[in-house]
Amino acid sequence: MSRGVSGRLYLATGSRSYSAELTAEGSGFLQLHGAGGEILTVAVEDAGYTAGVGGSPGFLTFPDGGRFEAEGDALHACWLAAGGAAEAESWLARLEGRTRYALLAVLATLLGFWLVYSFVVPRLAEQVVRRVPATLVYSIDQATLEGLEQRVFSASEVAPPQQAALRERLAPMLETASPALRTQLLFRCGPEGMGANAFTLPGGTIVLTDFLVENLPDDELEAVVAHELVHAEARHGLRQALQLSTLAVLWSWVTGDLGAFFSLVPVALLELAYARDFELEADAGAAQRLQALGADPRALARALTRLKALRGGAEGPAYLSTHPATDDRLEALEAVLAR
Repeated sequence: MSRGVSGRLYLATGSRSYSAELTAEGSGFLQLHGAGGEILTVAVEDAGYTAGVGGSPGFLTFPDGGRFEAEGDALHACWLAAGGAAEAESWLARLEGRTRYALLAVLATLLGFWLVYSFVVPRLAEQVVRRVPATLVYSIDQATLEGLEQRVFSASEVAPPQQAALRERLAPMLETASPALRTQLLFRCGPEGMGANAFTLPGGTIVLTDFLVENLPDDELEAVVAHELVHAEARHGLRQALQLSTLAVLWSWVTGDLGAFFSLVPVALLELAYARDFELEADAGAAQRLQALGADPRALARALTRLKALRGGAEGPAYLSTHPATDDRLEALEAVLAR
């Protein structure tokens, strides 16, 4: 009898594993010795051997569907001692053992991920969100707004007459919105640190903070509203959520780990790149919208310049932001206006 190989036995009738020891009994037979003293004899011709790849355990499969796993080369030696046929090296094992092939496989995987990230995910997300019913989008709008009202915003301190005048001034721009949107313009006092800001919800609700209203003239506020309308019509918020979840699943497939926080950091950075693309798309759409309405398309550039000055001119690294650097946005706007 050969020296035993310790491992785990998985029965065909369940998912639990049990400690067991495998030995070669002469030519043609293997014996499994369970922890409780039970012994199972299996003919080699009825079993199948599969070598481990990448440090994973090798395993034997039995006619009843059971499986015995063990680490290292001892299982292979036991299999050969019992008269098992020497297995041909699998293509995966050959790749793993050759640095050049392994590097090519890594490069092919990264290239495939980049192609999916650059072309497949954005187009898939765009097609999916455009099929979301408007009623569902509006309900998301209202639920999100309710949460923001409770936790983030307080009532606007802009005087009611000024709010009414701004609504009248901005009404022509709001009327250019798609009929699928339920547009409404809200004024809210944001928390300290939010500053001059505006955002849109998927259903067409646009919120302007008091600080933004106090610091931008009417024509620049109109440009900001045009920018937000493009976001709403393209459903950028829903697309971002879908793209982020899709990237997380793809990245977990590449890395083999969905739960580890640091493994998802690249996904977050990639999603920020999507967000910056949406901002440039909204800038271009806003300039075109202003021009079509007979307004000054350069009002958005002036608004961006003014907002940068309000922030003290300081901007962090663009790759860590949801928005491109202001200078990059201004350059892209100039290119749109030149066309």
